[in-house]
Amino acid sequence: MNSKPIISVIVAVLNGEKTLDYFLQNIRSQDFKNFELIIVEGGSSDQTQAILAEYATVVTQLKTISAIKMYPKLNEGIKTAQGEWLYFMGCDDYFIDPSALQRVAGHLDAQQYDYVSGCVVQVPSQKLFKPRPYRQWLVHSLHHQGTFYHRRVFEAFQYNENLHIAADYELTLRIFLKRYRLKTITETIACFSETGTSGNNPQVAWAECADIRLRVYGKSVGALLNLVVSSILKIKAAI
Repeated sequence: MNSKPIISVIVAVLNGEKTLDYFLQNIRSQDFKNFELIIVEGGSSDQTQAILAEYATVVTQLKTISAIKMYPKLNEGIKTAQGEWLYFMGCDDYFIDPSALQRVAGHLDAQQYDYVSGCVVQVPSQKLFKPRPYRQWLVHSLHHQGTFYHRRVFEAFQYNENLHIAADYELTLRIFLKRYRLKTITETIACFSETGTSGNNPQVAWAECADIRLRVYGKSVGALLNLVVSSILKIKAAI
């Protein structure tokens, strides 16, 4: 491995004993080895820390902080990361196959792109989420578990720690509007659990997204866009 990894995989964990063992086995199975795994563990009360201890050779860096909310953990992970590209997962997510990181690595051209986004399978529905950058100005159309950010993105931005679910949407929306260079790829990268915090709290997620549009675009334009999004959701619900 080079002195510094190409990719930092950053994972926020709190009481993840049900999925953590499988997640770590999945990470260990990756063909691509020039990455680091940073687990930011928020003081779990279950067997999370014991499981992490069993995988000491997989967990490159283990950082424990007192924060329970996800985005403070991710910001801590960013501070620790040594990789050129940063990628974020939950411990109930996993890579689609052992070649996932190897396939993505071939697209990570720091001279041409600031972030690279691919496809994600949503579990258990098995829906394939494809990146749709032409809709990013309106809705969350780049999946967090499908996106790799060059570290220079975080020299100017960080996750909004006041949000519970949608800070990744705010981050990606802001860099999209600032015209950071995006590459979308057809590679399927990971499986995302629909039974996690965002999947179990859709009303909170959409309320946060609506607030983000008001703050990013201003009240007048943001309110108009929220009406458009609301209308689209009602149409979808009726289909």
